[in-house]
Formats: sequence, C-alpha cells, structure tokens
Amino acid sequence: MSVRAIGNTLLSCPRNAMSCAEARRRAGTQRDNDLWPMSALDLDDRPETESSSGAALTLPKGGEIVWAGLYWSAAGEEAGPIKLRPPGRRHYVTVRPADVAVRELPPGPVYQAFADVSDLVAGARRSGTWWAADAPPCARAPPATPVGAWCSS
Repeated sequence: MSVRAIGNTLLSCPRNAMSCAEARRRAGTQRDNDLWPMSALDLDDRPETESSSGAALTLPKGGEIVWAGLYWSAAGEEAGPIKLRPPGRRHYVTVRPADVAVRELPPGPVYQAFADVSDLVAGARRSGTWWAADAPPCARAPPATPVGAWCSS
C-alpha cells in the first residue's frame, strides 16, 4: 500500500509584481511568502471563483483509492465550505467541513478544516488535476493574516 497526497496554495505574491514569477519558481532573493503582500491566487480561469489552484494526481495502473480526506486552512475564525472539482468534471462540488480547529496566531485567528471525501473521489476519474477553490475567507484575507491552502490525502 502506498499513500499519495496532493495540494496547493490559494494565496501568492501579486502576479503583476516584479520578481513574483521568479519567487514562484523558488528563485531570486524574495522566495519566502512573508516577504510579499499576499493576494488571492485564481488559476482556473472561471468567473465564479475568487481563489483557486489545481494539483495533479497520478495513480499507478491498477491503483485503488481506499480513503480520501480533504484538508484546508485560511485566516479567520470560522471555516466554511470549500469547492472541489475532480478531474474531467465541469463544475465544482461544495464540500463542508466535518471537523475544524481554530488557533490564535500573532497576526490573528486561523482555522484548519477537514472533510472525508472518499465517496466523491470514488465516483471521479482518479488521475488528473484536482481543483480547489474559495476557502473562506481566503479570497478576502486581510494583509496581516496571509494564510490559505488545501491538501488532499
């Protein structure tokens, strides 16, 4: 048995800022995210999302998914739903958190949320790009609390 995990960020340095592209490649002198004002990353080219990113999952031939969990976090005191789009699907599915932890950090509160998405994954094309979008309030996070990411394992 092997375990696979994929994930991505929902915030990044501003695309139009000089050196941002270099930083995303982990090159240059401003590689760390705490050196940048963070803004929503919206890569899916869909007008209905404010922040989105994708991650590719490739399973070996004959590979089987036994369990799948989705984790997401962002700045804020309340974790709301996140949108998830499996490979080959046109529309996002709303995933609500089953478990949430909130912690107070120096710049403000942050949450981490979890949902079991085994049923959703079982009915989807398994290999391909999985998209996550709009973890609240990630798209509207104040500059002092730049946190926003997702991960599925």
